[in-house]
Amino acid sequence: QPSARDPLGPWLDARALFADMLGRSEEDPACAWPALARRFLGLRLCPEESGSNWARRPLRESQLHHAAVEAWTQLPVLRALCSHKIIPAALLKRHLNVQTKVRAAVARRVGGKVHVLGQLAPPGRLACTDAG
Repeated sequence: QPSARDPLGPWLDARALFADMLGRSEEDPACAWPALARRFLGLRLCPEESGSNWARRPLRESQLHHAAVEAWTQLPVLRALCSHKIIPAALLKRHLNVQTKVRAAVARRVGGKVHVLGQLAPPGRLACTDAG
């Protein structure tokens, strides 16, 4: 059983990788996966769930489907770009992260509720307020 102090990963920052490959900023809408899926695969991904509340649990079936589609459609594109050496190994290594450490979960009592640092909260709600 992994502890909270074990390294997380490896994981690939795909948006940053595609932005570097295309010579664009990460914030550019053309680097978002739905735009890239249309460009490389000719698929139109449904954007309906992308703006939903992902912090609310349990996730709906439609959210799970959306996450699976976004994750799995990236694999054939990455495989093709890497195997045809369109993405150089050095660029790929720059966006591959294997050393991230996760902070141990520390629970705080905030407003009568227990909040774990690093836990997602609804937009606009602060995890902690210090009374100066």
